[in-house]
Amino acid sequence: MLVTALLDNQSALRYQILNILLEQSQPISLKILMDKVDISKQTLTKYLDEINQMYQEEELEACISTNPETIRIILDATLSFKDLCWPLIRNSLSVHVIELLLNHPNLSNYQMASTLMISEATLSRQLVQLNQALKEFSIQIKNGMWYGPEEQVRYFYYEFYRHFYPDNELFRLKHDANLDQSLAIFEHRLSTNLTLVQREKLSLWLGISQKRWRQKDKDYSQLINRFKPYQEVVFFDRIYQAVLRYLIQFSLKLDEGEIYALMAFILSMDLLDYSNNERLLGFGGPIAKASQCFLNQVKNLTQKGQAVMREEVLYCFGQSSTKLYFFEGAILQKPLVADPKCLSMVKIVMETIFKRKFKKANNITITISETLNTLVDYLNLPPCKEHKIGVLLLGDPIKNSIQRLQLQKTLEQPPYITFETFDQKKWLDYDLVITNVNLPAKNSVQVYRLKNSSMTYDFTQLKLIFRNLLY
Repeated sequence: MLVTALLDNQSALRYQILNILLEQSQPISLKILMDKVDISKQTLTKYLDEINQMYQEEELEACISTNPETIRIILDATLSFKDLCWPLIRNSLSVHVIELLLNHPNLSNYQMASTLMISEATLSRQLVQLNQALKEFSIQIKNGMWYGPEEQVRYFYYEFYRHFYPDNELFRLKHDANLDQSLAIFEHRLSTNLTLVQREKLSLWLGISQKRWRQKDKDYSQLINRFKPYQEVVFFDRIYQAVLRYLIQFSLKLDEGEIYALMAFILSMDLLDYSNNERLLGFGGPIAKASQCFLNQVKNLTQKGQAVMREEVLYCFGQSSTKLYFFEGAILQKPLVADPKCLSMVKIVMETIFKRKFKKANNITITISETLNTLVDYLNLPPCKEHKIGVLLLGDPIKNSIQRLQLQKTLEQPPYITFETFDQKKWLDYDLVITNVNLPAKNSVQVYRLKNSSMTYDFTQLKLIFRNLLY
């Protein structure tokens, strides 16, 4: 599903315009932009003015600057793509329907139409269009309820919120679920420390799941069937117990499907660390077979066959296989063109290992094939030279220690980029010196002076420098 499938025609065009502008590193020609969105100059100018007006009303520090020949977007560095697109999306009728059904899961069409202040005929037309877009998720809305596999309904909501909602809007959903203690349960049971990104992902899924508990007659039959090969596996039992402990605190009438829905998410959305991913693959079953199949096929496309055994590569195979096994569908900002060889790998896994029909590519199979294609490119990169960075920070020792830690945490990439305290006697050993004082370059060694304490700008500039060093 493309994001634009949930928008009216005018909002979809504005969304496309923003998408194109945000991809440009340089101003784009007015004619090129007109050709890309297939509208007249007059209509394009109208939409650009409307977007600027919208940002003024929302008090967003962003604007589209135009001159007779070129266009570019100017924005505050802290704004995300979702921040910029949210004002376009939030008034969509499809978005209102989807939100309403999460908060009130058992409404009649009459109640839905009354709540949305539209006629039943308008609602019916909207549901026809929305259900068409939902086909790839194998779910539909009928008589004021969701129909289809329950894990697919939750996965759709996860994709929906993840792609559409800015952080401040997501916070409300996750805050309502009161999740801090719950996350600690999973960290303890999985013997891992979740990163901030992983905590955000799990919090979102848990928040959606808590709202879905009110839905009657949920369908878990497909998910239960897919877990059958793993019911006697020790590693899966460990995760089962973690999920059970989390759910039991809510005094729910527990069923197997509710436990499996959360397990499927934990296993497939990059929440496992490398060691737990290895355990997942070590117990066999269709996921391990799919991962091995991907490994064998990718090996044939790379110049360094042995490199596919690196832990980060095996992790990618494992997570891609698990997601493909448990879930269907994906929401994309724009269409992706699948690499034929990588799409063929996905087709082989779907048909020979998962025993499912592969009539044509859909967004999840295209997304997985794109991941595999990126992995092939990564494995074919020439070996990187190791680079040593000297760090010289003078002044407040506490502040300097924090800055040094931020630099290493954000930018260090062992073994290719390593940081060490600057030593005047080792000038020639450094590929770059980072400092907060005025230090002249010496012996052609580049010196970067930090600009401010927040370091947001500095991180952006240093990443560009490091990219040039590595590639």
